[in-house]
Amino acid sequence: IVSGRVGPNAALALGMALLAGGVMALMAARPVAIPWVLLLLSCVMAYNLLHRSDAAGPLLMACCRALVPVIAAIACSPERQPDWALLAMFALPLGAYTFGISLVARQEMAGAVAMHRSYALPVAVALAAVATMAPLGTLALRMLPPLPTAGATAGYLLCMSMVAWLLLRGLKRMVQPGGVPAGVMSGIAGGAAIDAASLMLLGAPALSVLALGAMALTVMLQRRIAGS
Repeated sequence: IVSGRVGPNAALALGMALLAGGVMALMAARPVAIPWVLLLLSCVMAYNLLHRSDAAGPLLMACCRALVPVIAAIACSPERQPDWALLAMFALPLGAYTFGISLVARQEMAGAVAMHRSYALPVAVALAAVATMAPLGTLALRMLPPLPTAGATAGYLLCMSMVAWLLLRGLKRMVQPGGVPAGVMSGIAGGAAIDAASLMLLGAPALSVLALGAMALTVMLQRRIAGS
């Protein structure tokens, strides 16, 4: 849009068409999810209006990310309501993680020295650590059974290793001159790795592999497309 290759009106039309398509798809899959997807739609529109706000922007982005697994869980539970307590253990940490990444993204124009002194960096690191480890609470609270096999445990550790690698890579970049955008993009890819680890805990290794594939695709495409 900034380069002029896509006009604002064309971008608006495409965005509205995608939002309408998502609502229609949910209407076909699970009408009871419509109020939740309308809430997500409201958060998206509010973010478009308030994204310049240092407080409202990150908070609305966090709400958008946390609502995605909520809507998916409702849409995929045709026979019964989702386990809200279990869902909260995965959705809320994702929101916290996104909030931290969004706070750091606000510092994109700051130099390395300013980034070291910014409150956003330690807050983002703390939220990332909490978001990464919080789903393990489902095992401690016996909301989920332990991982059944050594292979599942190894898969979970692999996912967590990818999360740690992406977060450390992003942190290293953020404190370098002009490196905040690259660090933020690494954090964005880390969100998919957290999804992969969560899916492994939930006993869905095939979906976990898909999430890791999404993470790898994100990292590769970020070399050509700036995500921040």
